[in-house]
Order: sequence, then C-alpha cells, then structure tokens
Amino acid sequence: MKKGIRKRFRVACIGMGVGPLLVIGFVISWQSYKTQLEQAKIYQREVNRRAAVEIASFINTAEDHLRAMFRFQDLKSLNPSRQSEILSQILTHKDALYNNLFYDIALIDCNEEILSYNSLYGNTSRRHYSERFRVNDFLSEVCSNSTYYGPIDFEEDTGEPFMTIAVPITEVRSGHVWGTIAAHIRFKVIWDIVGGIEIGEKGLVYLVDQQNRVVAHPDPSVVLLGTRFQVPAKDGIQKGSAGNTVILVSDFIFIGQQTLRLVTERPVKEAMSLTFAMLWQIFIIIFLALAVSLLFGLIAERQIVKPVELLAKMALEIGAGDLTQQVKYDQKNEIGDLAGAFNIMTGKLQKTISSMEQQIRERKQAMKELEVANTELDDFAYIVSHDLKAPLRGISQLSGWIVKDYGDVIDEAGKELIDLLMRRVVRMHRLIEGVLQYSKVGRIRETIQSVDLNALVAEVVDTVDPPDNIRVTVEERLPTVRGEMIRLKQVFQNLIDNAVKFMDKKDGEINISCVNDGTHWKIIVSDNGPGIEKIYHEKIFKIF
Repeated sequence: MKKGIRKRFRVACIGMGVGPLLVIGFVISWQSYKTQLEQAKIYQREVNRRAAVEIASFINTAEDHLRAMFRFQDLKSLNPSRQSEILSQILTHKDALYNNLFYDIALIDCNEEILSYNSLYGNTSRRHYSERFRVNDFLSEVCSNSTYYGPIDFEEDTGEPFMTIAVPITEVRSGHVWGTIAAHIRFKVIWDIVGGIEIGEKGLVYLVDQQNRVVAHPDPSVVLLGTRFQVPAKDGIQKGSAGNTVILVSDFIFIGQQTLRLVTERPVKEAMSLTFAMLWQIFIIIFLALAVSLLFGLIAERQIVKPVELLAKMALEIGAGDLTQQVKYDQKNEIGDLAGAFNIMTGKLQKTISSMEQQIRERKQAMKELEVANTELDDFAYIVSHDLKAPLRGISQLSGWIVKDYGDVIDEAGKELIDLLMRRVVRMHRLIEGVLQYSKVGRIRETIQSVDLNALVAEVVDTVDPPDNIRVTVEERLPTVRGEMIRLKQVFQNLIDNAVKFMDKKDGEINISCVNDGTHWKIIVSDNGPGIEKIYHEKIFKIF
C-alpha cells in the first residue's frame, strides 16, 4: 500500500506538471513542423522557378545565336569557305553570360547534304557529323519550318551530356526553308547554372531527363558517372539522390519536344532547423517542469502521503488488536482533524470492546449458573417424580391384590370403583410424567417426527377425563404433522384441561377443528366457557 500511494501521488504530480506541457508542446511542434515544411517547399519551388528561368534563358540565347548569323546573310549563296567561316564565328563566339554555347555546329540542306561543319574538337569527316547529328531524326521536321530540340546524349569519350538543336534557314526573298543549322548545346553551362544557385548550406539543384539520368548537377562527377535517380511523384520528405532524407521538390521543364525534371533538395535537418530548435527548447522546458514537479511532489508527499501512511499503519495495528495506538500528528489541517477523530474512535472502540468483554463475562457466568440451576431442576424433577410414583405404584399393586383376592365377594359397584381408582392412578402417573417432561421444555430438543393429531388428541382427552357434562368434539379429521410429540401433547393437554377446569356451563362443549392455509395447518380449540378477560390476553403465553 505504501509503495502504491507514493507511486500514484508522484505520477499525479508529474502528470499535472508535465502533462499539459507535453500536450501543448506536441501541438506547437506539430504546427511548427507542418508550417516549416510547407515554407520549405514554397522556398524550394521558388528556387526551381528561378533555375528554370535561367535554363530557359540559356536555351533561348543559344537559339538566338544560331538565328542571328543567317538573319541578315544568305548562307545558301555563300561559298563553302565563307560558310565555314561563319560557322566558326558562331562556334567560337563567347556570350557575355554563358561563354561558349556549343560543342560543334553544321550547315545542312534539306537534301541531307552537310554543306559545312565545325567543332571545338577539330574538323572531322562528313560521315562522322552525319552519324553524330543523326540528321534523319530531325531534318524533315526542321525543313517544315520547326525548331528541333533533340534528346540528351552523352559524349562517348568524356561522358558529358549535350542536346541537339536545329533551326530552319529560309531564303531571304522567298522565305522557303532550304536547310538548317544544327548544333550541340554544351550542358556544362547548365551545370554552372544549377551549381551557382544557393539553397541553404547543403541544398542541391539538379536536372533529370526522361530516362531518369542526372544530366546537370553541382557535382560533375554525379553526371559523369551516369547516375540515375527516379524522381518521386510527390513533393515533401523523401529519399534524395544520395540516399539521405531530404525535403524534395520537383518541377517539369519543357525544352521544345523534350521534358526534363528540375529537382531541388535540402537535408531535413537543415530545412527544419527551426522546428528542431523548438523541439529542443520544449524538451528543456519539459525537463525543468519535471524537475520542479518532482520537487513540489516530494514536499507535498511529506505533507500529505506520510501522514496518510501513518494513519494506515495505525489502522493495521488496530486491526491486529492493538487498541492502545494513538496517531501523533498535531498539524492544524484536515489530516490533523482526521488523526484526532481516529484517536477518538480508537478510544471509544476500547470502551466498547471492554464493555462487550464485561457483558460476555457476565453472560458466561449466567450460563454457568443456569447450567447449575437446570441440573438442580432435573434432579428435583426426578426426585419428585420418583417420590410421587412410589405411592402410586403401591396403590396400583394394592388395588390389583384386592381384585385378585376378593374379586368374587365384591359386587359390581365395588369393581367399578376399583376400576376408576386404577384409571386415576394411570392418569396421575401420566401427569407426573408430564411434569417431568415440562421441566425439560426449552432445554432439551425432542426428535422431530410425524405425529397423528387424531390419536394424540384422543390420548389427551382420555388423560384429562372430562366429566360427563362436558363433551369434547373433533369436528373433522385432523392432519398428520411433523413436530415434537411431547410438546404438541402439552399444548393440547393445557388447552383442554383449562377448558374443563374453568367451564361454568351445565352442558359444556369443547370443539377441535383445523384449517389448511396452504403452507401450514391452523388448529382451533374453542369452548363455550367464560373465556379469558381481555386484560389478560398479553399474559396468555406466560405463567399467571
């Protein structure tokens, strides 16, 4: 019990002190987590938009550079040397923002003939350029006056990615498309773009093509090693390209016919730094609250739990029988009042128990005296019955001798008198037996047995022997009941004998009847005598 109440009290103190803070801290942390996560995604989407604008600007710049060279010159009318010179100028031109834009460039007519070509890696054969540019993939589209952007390929030697761009060339006068300028855009410029975008300390911006290949990354080795990354369909906390847990946001970029995924990611620890800092602050606050709760709990425990334990200890000792114990607690509070009431209760309990013990002793003494009185009563009844039975036996024997010796000289009247004497002797014997049995009433239980009340009443009437002017009538057959025969006989004998004794009518009548009440029998003994006055009704079942 001691450990139980202390444990519950401490848990209650901690619960009241720390519980609300835990709930509030959880709610605040959850709201902060959701808010900061949403803010992080908004921030990274903004970074994505900025990167997409810069990448689109670079692509547009590359396309503009190609178109600028033939917008005011009729390349078709120039000789091959001049065409090669113009292509070289385009290839070696250094843009103010992006420096060199292309790896190589070629002039191709709509008949699939490569008219001129140039490369940063030196001149190569027309066959090489035909295979490198895959003219058949785009020429028909470009000759239909559409700009073509090809899928991203990788250099076999260096592993660097590039994209094919082909713009249609029209005749100055007629406006018909006669050929195209095709070039390979340097994706290394896009590396510089995504590498130059800052997104926190460890955030990344990179580009993934439709084959899940990383084609632009701040770390060139990721691209050169042919890294692939399946971009998750849903923004939020995901596994990043390096396998770590990050907040990842992606957007689609459309370059001509090609679709790329622009991805930004930041480590969760960095992106959610404010939430983690708040969690630490909440943890510190909860720890301090726990310490304060324990301190106040210990103080309150001494003021509340210890007195209760003292009361419990006293109650156990009192329950074991030691009523001399007193609770020693004199503080003026509710527990002090309880301790005082406890002491008063034990004092009254002592007096009550002492009184009960005295009553028990007196009752035991009375029982001993009653046992002695009962023994003496048994002895007295036995002696009296024995002394009374002795003369009756003498009278009975004497009457028998008279009948035997002088029966032939005694007339009928004398014989009737002797017979009446014998019956009176038998009646007196029965009365003596009844007195002996009556002395045992209430002290000795007789065996319960089936008693035929018809036979019992007939025997009682014969014992009482009412005079000729009193008639005893049994109106209907009496039942057979279970009970003590002697006590039932005493009841009927007392009732009939009293009716005979106090009969004041010339023709007396005693009626005995019965009624079945379902669960028991009701026996009715009535007479036409004077009855018992009302003032004595309460004494009927007492000796008076």
